[in-house]
Amino acid sequence: MRAGLAAMLGIRFHENFNFPYVSRSAREFWQRWHISLGSWFRDYLYIPLGGSRVRPALLWRNLMVVWALTGLWHGAAWTFVLWGLYFGVIIGLERSLYGAALARAPRAMQHLYGVIVPVLGWVLFRSTSLHQAGGYYWSMSGLRPGLPPGIPRSGSPCKAPGSSPSPGSFWRPARHVRSWPGPSAP
Repeated sequence: MRAGLAAMLGIRFHENFNFPYVSRSAREFWQRWHISLGSWFRDYLYIPLGGSRVRPALLWRNLMVVWALTGLWHGAAWTFVLWGLYFGVIIGLERSLYGAALARAPRAMQHLYGVIVPVLGWVLFRSTSLHQAGGYYWSMSGLRPGLPPGIPRSGSPCKAPGSSPSPGSFWRPARHVRSWPGPSAP
């Protein structure tokens, strides 16, 4: 909508997202996702630190500093910092350990990797605590369905497990959500 209204006024904005989920690596994902933020961190932090034209130990330092600060930029919580460090480690491993093998893998495998890595990262990004993130990872592993005991479902737009969805269940809180700040659902 922003781009369309601006075009009507003769203004052109730079694209900020370029189909990131078609990526075949974490590095490519971040070249396509939030382009303005990534270019700012690259230009004003990564390159002044020496970028990738340094010895391997400094390259890892540069990646960890940039990605830890990227996480901190998103929020002052350990989950955001760990989310940033997660991507720093994945991108570092792609550069130093398995990037060449990934490039030789079948395109479908590359794409699967390029989708799974960000999805696992979004768990940290969205979780309010490490305990909650661990519960979501546990659930995603398929070892046992549902969240482990003690993991709150607060903020969940869905109804309780086993109940049938009703129209509008994605637009109002379910009855079991106690932390909802608005009025109670009927």
